[in-house]
Amino acid sequence: MPIVQIPLTKGQGKSKLNADYLDLLPVNILPVARQVGEYAGYHRFYRGINKISDVSGVSRGSQYNVAQSSVYRVMGDSIYNDGVSIGNMPNSDRVSMACSRTSQAVSTGGELLLYRYDGTVKTFENWVEKEGVPERTDDIFDDVYSLDDNSYRVPLKFPDNERITTQIQVRSVNGVLGEPLTLTPDQIGVKVSQPQPEGKIPHITDAVFNIVDGVYTLDFTYHGNLSGGARGEINVTQFFPSTIIENPQYDWGEVGDACRLRGRYIFAQKGTDTFWISSLEDESKPDLVAPAYRAESQPDGILAVREWNDYLVTFGSSTIEYFRLTGNANQVYQSQPSYMIGVGVAGQFAVTSFLNSFAFITNASSGKFQVAVMGQGSYQVISDTHIEKLLSEYNSEQLSSVFIESVKFDDHDLLILHLPNETLIFDAMSKMWSQIKSGSGVHMAVDYQSTGSAVTVGDKLTGLYGELTDLSSAQYNEQSEILLYSPMLSMPEMSIDRLSLTSNIATTSTADYIALSVTQNGVTWSPERLIKNDQPLKWVNSTILDLVGEVRGQIGFRLRIVGANPTTLSGFEMEVY
Repeated sequence: MPIVQIPLTKGQGKSKLNADYLDLLPVNILPVARQVGEYAGYHRFYRGINKISDVSGVSRGSQYNVAQSSVYRVMGDSIYNDGVSIGNMPNSDRVSMACSRTSQAVSTGGELLLYRYDGTVKTFENWVEKEGVPERTDDIFDDVYSLDDNSYRVPLKFPDNERITTQIQVRSVNGVLGEPLTLTPDQIGVKVSQPQPEGKIPHITDAVFNIVDGVYTLDFTYHGNLSGGARGEINVTQFFPSTIIENPQYDWGEVGDACRLRGRYIFAQKGTDTFWISSLEDESKPDLVAPAYRAESQPDGILAVREWNDYLVTFGSSTIEYFRLTGNANQVYQSQPSYMIGVGVAGQFAVTSFLNSFAFITNASSGKFQVAVMGQGSYQVISDTHIEKLLSEYNSEQLSSVFIESVKFDDHDLLILHLPNETLIFDAMSKMWSQIKSGSGVHMAVDYQSTGSAVTVGDKLTGLYGELTDLSSAQYNEQSEILLYSPMLSMPEMSIDRLSLTSNIATTSTADYIALSVTQNGVTWSPERLIKNDQPLKWVNSTILDLVGEVRGQIGFRLRIVGANPTTLSGFEMEVY
């Protein structure tokens, strides 16, 4: 009797509402496209989750901080660094995060908060409207003079843009103080002398400014009116007057998405096509010369901003624009129209880094919701018909708050879509879609962050902080349900004699069960048959059903595995006659 292999990468069923054909995705298990013995691939359980600690609430955002080599997370009303609370976090919205050498920035509630590594917290705000520089006095030159040496040269440095007064004053040995001689730097080459005073009062003559090698010099002669070997004192003082600097004031409304590029924080002004950049001098202040720029092809506003290969990328609902650095302080960024992509994104968090580029859910303005990967001036759709049907069940408002992210482990580059009613995964290695769940509901883990071999997660439902584990498929000690479906197999008037499955589980005392059910119409399923599967290397006894029976037309299979054991599945096959 011939042996027929049954594929389990994607099943097939029918809708009870309109009888349309449906794809049935694997749940909590990942297909691995790697040759194992005679089989072209196998399935491996999706990693379980171990609890690290309780935290103050649900996960609102995370980022791996390269400056600190640690993961910053916003969970509940706190911000955490590697699971340790370092401060309070206002609001309850999902946050956007970016980091610099000195701070971790968080966009929340329309503000950009900077949590500095020294423990202080700043809010992005304008420079002070009027900034006063106080006056100061510097003693430049002090000396003792005598009748034998009455001529001096003193070097003075005058900034060209400042009005600085220089004063010379001499005192005789008996304490008589001469009148001060005041000079300004615009008196270059002009000799200034004091008149001869009456009595033995010291005075100055022939005081003149010169410029020698870009340095102001002051030459002068004193007259001490002394006799004998008497000695006096000379003092040269510079006076720097107080000045007022008026800084421009800007209104950037509410802060939207934020990122960092080349020493500057960059954020979108929510609801507009404008983005703002911070100053190189103070990252908590806007650039004083050219702080704001417009993505003019995005009239309904910039939804997200990201950095990519020294480019700033702005994502709108209808286009994606690139901006490059110019090196010009009067125009720091310039649009690159040749890179523009004629498709938009569904929302602020519906875009993520993926495969050295970005993956995103498109906006309805492109005709329908799709999942795509971005290129320069182009994009590639990676969603299939079934995924697009699932997306079409949501309206634009629902998808505007969808969060997608990426993570890599076990040679899997995974794109994770956190939709309101389901969590979908695209595996770049196998090019296949699957689904993950917690119990019978939406997958609870969110904000995946890889730190070497560890992957930590927050939680979208409760205040839990956890870590993925490849030693169990349980999520916080709760068993996970694994589902696999076959396509509908056309086998009219044929009989299935034996059904077998190669199943490897880890060494554990926890009992696992494989539940098998069949369908012949893609809508209704037969009662399940439970097969206990609690022995390591179960493949030695791989038969799960001795006799299925005759098939009138089509048949499909569903495997449901309940347990917490690490499991791999391959070689689902049947003998037919």
